[in-house]
Amino acid sequence: PTVIPPTPQPLATRRPTALPATAVPPEVPAFVWLPYATGNFGQPVLMLKNSELAYQPLPVAAEIFFDYQAGWLAYGSKFWGATTNQQSVTDLHLYNFASGIDQLWDEANIGRAALSPVPAASGQPVVAVAKHNGRGFDLVLKLEPDIELLLVEDIDPYFSWSPDGRFLAYLRDNDLFVTSADVDSGAPPIASGVYAN
Repeated sequence: PTVIPPTPQPLATRRPTALPATAVPPEVPAFVWLPYATGNFGQPVLMLKNSELAYQPLPVAAEIFFDYQAGWLAYGSKFWGATTNQQSVTDLHLYNFASGIDQLWDEANIGRAALSPVPAASGQPVVAVAKHNGRGFDLVLKLEPDIELLLVEDIDPYFSWSPDGRFLAYLRDNDLFVTSADVDSGAPPIASGVYAN
């Protein structure tokens, strides 16, 4: 009888999603948490610094608390304003706890913002935002204050980063999609009916 060798199996090419934690300088909080369900009124907040958890005021006047990652705080300095079609938006600031520098990244029309868990190679944060386009929201990556990349048009303003910073999950018309953080993959939804307006 003829012996048929086993078919070789391809090696996995997918990169692992577990990455080493981004180094946080010792002088910045390891954790900043706003204990309000709505994410508004950023003072006081819980901060974990030098192994001590305590309520502390933020060093900036944050009205809308968006996100905190590795020494960077994304926030809105103004309370929600309304667009012409009654969507809630504000500005976008990034505060660096290590340097003490507070910088305006977008003047208006931000409905939500989330910092990537993995910064750019330059060390700068990458911020995904739901930016109002006059009708609804677009999923946009802010790479610097004046540099942005449109990923997906007309989304619901709800999205989340993957732990490795390579993908974003977002909602559109009650469907859940996943796209690369580099360019919209155009993939079909992975789930339907996940959110009702």
